[in-house]
Amino acid sequence: MKITAYVPVAVWGAILLFIGGRSSVPSVPTSLPLDKVAHFVLYGVLGALAAWAWLRSGRSRTLASVLIFAALLTGAADELNQRRVEGRSSEIADWLADAAGVSAGFWTMAAVCARRQGASTR
Repeated sequence: MKITAYVPVAVWGAILLFIGGRSSVPSVPTSLPLDKVAHFVLYGVLGALAAWAWLRSGRSRTLASVLIFAALLTGAADELNQRRVEGRSSEIADWLADAAGVSAGFWTMAAVCARRQGASTR
């Protein structure tokens, strides 16, 4: 297993937790659910980085499950942490957007890399 493949995942996860712990984050005053889009995109990046690490370290089915579960736990930890941060709120809808982003990012990256690998072997 290539441990260095997991460095970007860990760094991005730490960045997400750091941002989630801030009492003030940039936002746009609107009635649109842009915060859910932001959660989806930011956690989609986490999922894509996790897939990239998974692809570089052997593609074990168990490892894929562990990585996805760890990314989902990161989102849950972020939401639980926001309960104690002044000016922030903790919402299940935010975690659901995180979970959707993780899943979409992970499986999109896995599919794109598989397609590229298949094209390069032809």
